[in-house]
Amino acid sequence: MNLPPVLVLLGVVGCAGAAAGGAPVAVDAPVAPPVGLGVVTPDVAAPSPLSDVRAPVQVRVQGPPVAPKAGSTLAVDWAVEMATAFPAPLTVKVRAPHGVEVTGDVSATILPEPGTKRGRVFVRVREVPKDDLVIVVDGASEAAGMHAEIPYRFGRPAPRVAQPPRADTPVVRDGVNLGRPVRMP
Repeated sequence: MNLPPVLVLLGVVGCAGAAAGGAPVAVDAPVAPPVGLGVVTPDVAAPSPLSDVRAPVQVRVQGPPVAPKAGSTLAVDWAVEMATAFPAPLTVKVRAPHGVEVTGDVSATILPEPGTKRGRVFVRVREVPKDDLVIVVDGASEAAGMHAEIPYRFGRPAPRVAQPPRADTPVVRDGVNLGRPVRMP
């Protein structure tokens, strides 16, 4: 008899239980796998249930990658991508730093349907800003809420997160270099 690998494995486990004094398990009757699980064959891997997990709302901001000059006007694009319907409309607002004036529409309301909604704001730079222009997206209902603040940094690099200090010598165990450990206070 040619049984799927899952059933053969169950038969081996059942026989092991019988040898240890447990009740014998019948393996000659084919058993259907539970609904929704399927049978995994050795040459085909089951897809991970988390392989396409993504945030229901994603926000992107893009502007010129170089620092602006005082007196220039820039276009900054934003996009809000909704993978599924959101239970409430989303609002998009712009928060400008000192020395920057936003012209045109500074807010928008997005209806909660799936898809990508795009917008553009024009920014007049009176003086080179030290802070970020921030696109703020908000939405709330009784069932869910969402808040995102995505910066446009005017060509400046993103701040680096401080790294903890490390010991001088790496840890090696059984010939494997595990790296330099982090010192604990």
